[in-house]
Amino acid sequence: MCIRDRLGEEELSKLYEQSGVEAMKQVDDLRRRWQGPVYTHPKWSSEIPEHVANSDLGNLAELQVGGDQTIVMCLRPKLGECSQAYSKCRGGEGCVSVEEDGKMRYEYGVSGKDEEPGQTFVSGFALEDQRWCHAAVVRDLGSGRLQWYLDGNKCDEVEAEHAMAAVTDCNACVGAGYDGEIRNLQVYDRALGEEELSKLYEQSGVEAMKQVDDLRRRWQGPVYTH
Repeated sequence: MCIRDRLGEEELSKLYEQSGVEAMKQVDDLRRRWQGPVYTHPKWSSEIPEHVANSDLGNLAELQVGGDQTIVMCLRPKLGECSQAYSKCRGGEGCVSVEEDGKMRYEYGVSGKDEEPGQTFVSGFALEDQRWCHAAVVRDLGSGRLQWYLDGNKCDEVEAEHAMAAVTDCNACVGAGYDGEIRNLQVYDRALGEEELSKLYEQSGVEAMKQVDDLRRRWQGPVYTH
């Protein structure tokens, strides 16, 4: 609409109120809040050769996430060596690793090169050997924060050093050198909040899988008898 007369502040304010923009903003916010993951990988195991052979996902367009990001997964690692549970680019869209001691490491950056990571964010918690858990890392560039979640609870938070991540032509991989199991790996192109991550944890079935792990340990026989 073109108006030839110069409008005053009060008139422009009324036009804004009548425009319906605030309602449209609320719709946009609701869409973002309930938008599902851009990628889901249901199951991966280092003990299944077919899974290992198909670890390379290629350079999927939906995983070229340069803004806000959340990576969620259930995992049961066999600790001992540092390995990547999910990777796209350490100096780009992001990479999640499990270190030798069970701590989790998230890397992203602006170099666009896997060998030149930007920020490294190590969790304060450590995963247990061969026991299921639900872990998530959030890159909230709107608030400039990185967050680690374990079993639906926020555990660690630091300031994000980069306002964006480089979008690269690196291939994404699941379980590169990783020893263990991964289920329900999800990548979002937005920053999930505490309530959403708590619900994802409750729906994940991790608590039941932990009980199975505990029963296995309880009834496990001796490793040696003389």
